[in-house]
Amino acid sequence: MRGPVVEDVHEALMLASRLGQAAPLRLVDLAAPVRGVDGRLVGVVAAHLDWRWASEVVGTPRPGEPEILILSRAGEVLLGPAALLGQHLGLAAIGHAPVDFPDGADFLAAAAPTQGWQDYPGLGWQVLARRPATLALAPAAALQRDILLFGLAASAIAALIGWFAAAWLAAPLHRLAEAAARQQREGGRAALPPGSGFAEAVVLARAFDGLLGDCRKSEAALQESEQRLRLAQRAGQIGAYEWDIPADTGRATREYAALHGVPLPEADQTWTAHYEHWLARLHPEDRPRLRERIRHILAEAGPYALEYRILLPDGRIRWLHDRGEVVTDAAGRPLRALGAVRDVTGRRATEDALREGEARLRLAQEAGGIGSWDLDLASGRQVWSERQYVLFGLDPALPPPDMAQWFGLVHPADRAALQAATDAALTDEGGMLVAEFRILRASDAAERWLSATGRIMKDAGGHPVRMLGVNRDITEARAREAELRAMLEANPIGVLRGDVHGRILDANDALLRLAGTDRAALEAGTLRWDTLTPPEWLPADAAGIAEAREKGACTPYEKEYQRADGSRVSVLVGFALVGEAREDTIAFILDLTDRKRAEAALLQDKAALERAVAARTAELADRERELRRIYDRTPAAFHSVDAEGRLIRVSEEWLAFLGYRREEVLGRRTGEFMLPESAARWEAAVKDLALSGDEVREVEYRMLRADGEVVDVLVRARAEHNAAGGFANSYSVLLDMTERNRAEARLHEAQKLEALGRVAGGVAHDFNNLLQVLTGALQLLASSAGKPERVERYAKVALEAAGRGAELTRRMQAFARQDQLQSGPVALPELLQDLATLLHGPLGADIRLEIEAPACLPPLRADRMQLELVLFNLALNGRDAMPGGGTLRLEAAAESVAVQNPQGLAAGSYARIRVADSGEGMDAATLARAAEPFFTTKEVGKGSGLGLSMAHGFAAQSGGALRIESTPGEGTVVTLWLPQTVAGPMAAAAGG
Repeated sequence: MRGPVVEDVHEALMLASRLGQAAPLRLVDLAAPVRGVDGRLVGVVAAHLDWRWASEVVGTPRPGEPEILILSRAGEVLLGPAALLGQHLGLAAIGHAPVDFPDGADFLAAAAPTQGWQDYPGLGWQVLARRPATLALAPAAALQRDILLFGLAASAIAALIGWFAAAWLAAPLHRLAEAAARQQREGGRAALPPGSGFAEAVVLARAFDGLLGDCRKSEAALQESEQRLRLAQRAGQIGAYEWDIPADTGRATREYAALHGVPLPEADQTWTAHYEHWLARLHPEDRPRLRERIRHILAEAGPYALEYRILLPDGRIRWLHDRGEVVTDAAGRPLRALGAVRDVTGRRATEDALREGEARLRLAQEAGGIGSWDLDLASGRQVWSERQYVLFGLDPALPPPDMAQWFGLVHPADRAALQAATDAALTDEGGMLVAEFRILRASDAAERWLSATGRIMKDAGGHPVRMLGVNRDITEARAREAELRAMLEANPIGVLRGDVHGRILDANDALLRLAGTDRAALEAGTLRWDTLTPPEWLPADAAGIAEAREKGACTPYEKEYQRADGSRVSVLVGFALVGEAREDTIAFILDLTDRKRAEAALLQDKAALERAVAARTAELADRERELRRIYDRTPAAFHSVDAEGRLIRVSEEWLAFLGYRREEVLGRRTGEFMLPESAARWEAAVKDLALSGDEVREVEYRMLRADGEVVDVLVRARAEHNAAGGFANSYSVLLDMTERNRAEARLHEAQKLEALGRVAGGVAHDFNNLLQVLTGALQLLASSAGKPERVERYAKVALEAAGRGAELTRRMQAFARQDQLQSGPVALPELLQDLATLLHGPLGADIRLEIEAPACLPPLRADRMQLELVLFNLALNGRDAMPGGGTLRLEAAAESVAVQNPQGLAAGSYARIRVADSGEGMDAATLARAAEPFFTTKEVGKGSGLGLSMAHGFAAQSGGALRIESTPGEGTVVTLWLPQTVAGPMAAAAGG
């Protein structure tokens, strides 16, 4: 497959049945190859088109239209009359003669193949149009009959007219013939009788000849004139048009079509709906205006002129000038419009640019305070801009003043100088006027400085006829110049204005003092900077000038001036080139005498300072060596880290303790020598240390020695801050805590055994009491078998004793941390409200319960059942501590815990729960043993002594902590910390 393929029409019976169509479905298959970038065939795209689209396109022929048939490449009828569908037709016989078809004879037919596009070959079908010959030739037969009839009638009329013309023309000939015969009979040469018609015929013939000659000459002249007009229109791109107004048709030349961006016709082009066609090409912004303008033109008739924009097919805009005339009939109705158009886009662009330039010039003059004037030297008449009136304080509504009035506004002290400058400009060949003068403003008599710049315009004979110029208010500039002059004079730095050739045109007093001269030498023109410069410094000046020519200014450099008395002075020179020619200079000269003197003193001081620094450096080196010796010889493991946490110094004891070489540790982080859990805590501690003050921080870690042994160390560190208060480094000492921790572990095991002994004794005591109750109850049951009410009472006592035994067992498991906690998110506000409901009965009427828990409190992670039991037991403990009544308060809040805290918690976010009572409180001895297992201050049988120890175990097992605070006579506060859970659905619920 090299290109697109089209298969012919076929029926799709299965698809028609699936679509629920009763009539057969006819499809045409299309396929096209898909090729890769290397040209190889990689696939085929196929499509099936419903053949009904062709039927809709062709449609049913209307009366007078031919019938359309579509044939396949093989000649099979795909679309047409039902009788021909599927039949094969031969197209060879189709031509100019009538053709017979299977469904009828004597048809006029024509066929043409369908065309493809680019590499698509097309369908390959034939489109055939046919019509019965009798119907197709009926208009021609009617026309032939009409021509015959009209021809016969015209022939008869022509014959009749010819007969009358021949008779009229023959009458003079008959009279001539009679005269000739009579002449022959009678002889003589007498004139022809007047009525013979010969003289009239001669005159008439001569008149006809002259008239025909004039007509030919006029026709030739007209053709020549039209040819010249057409050439002129073509050369000047002038398009002509004629608009038949009643019929709304237009005829135009090729130039007209080209100007409007339409395809060029071979000859003059004709449009129907000329008016709307013309309006459609107009710029949308011009259409409403031109509609109204055309309405007035047609109403008034006569000549007209228009300018409008058209939109070209490529999107460009063209301006056209249209000039023409409306011709009317005898009744004054418009018949037609004749006109010509030409392209004025360039002229409009020039006019727009000119207007924009004038507007910018006017804005620039207004912004710069510039007034313009135009003086006719012969009449003295002036033309002023509006700003010129403002400068002189005159009313713009009045005419400009004459020369006498204008000179009257000039300050009396400046009139003579201004007149002299004007006269010089008039006689000077260049004809330029440049002057500065003062005026007394007419509106307020204020004195203002103006600058004038003008040019003299001369006629062909070289005589001045006109002067054009501008004025600018320079009052503020003159004031700033005076201030600048005063500032320069007061400046201790020398300033001069000169040129690159050595001249000094102006200078301030500081420079004159520096050069050892006075202003008289300056005004005399004898003061030059190249004569002030010793010869050996002139190359430096030349290099500075070369640099200034390249960059506009030179880099300041040092040189010397030689005064008239022979003394020299060191100076620092810097200058810039100004002016169009870049020959003028503005220079600043700084006297370096004091600085040179100070530099000499500074060099002496520098030498002394260098000696002192060298001595101090040696002293510091000695101290550094001493400190290093102390650092290494002290029997303690020292190290220092920088702001990035990297080791920058370690002592010999540190290396010996951990077993590393110095080059193995310097530049590494301390956490790299710790176990992962300790390394994470060390990273957090470093950040906390960087924010600390001068206090000493202590944190215990587990470090890994070079031989793989794990040691416990206590790091005591202090931060060192720089001048800006930022963390610079830290100094730390490592204390080996391994043996101490092992001893503490052994002590803990001994305490644990002691506690287990007390637990075993307490459990044996409680279980002995429970067994006695059970034994007594069972004995009573045995002796009361016939008394149901006593059996029920004793059985209840036995069950209660068994329940207390189960509760004692469960508390012991919780104390021993053998219960498996079911941790999950717990919403504290909801739990405390449920707990309040449970405590309503056990607390009694004498105890007031207060609960405070914000609704937005984040959830915590714990076993809800165990937490409820712990809080319930703590509440009951508070109740028992208030036999006379009081207040029990349960409050919850969120708390962030730092790295180091009294509770020993890991840093993070926690929920803090406080249970506070206003009861009797505990003394220090009781408080110290309150959390011990089986320790209780209650009466025998009212408490197991495991409540607080169980609460302590639950807190530790849940990742939290428990603290008890109590004061005799003031009550007890038990605080429980439990970790918060991560944000999630429960957190959202807890937050409301």
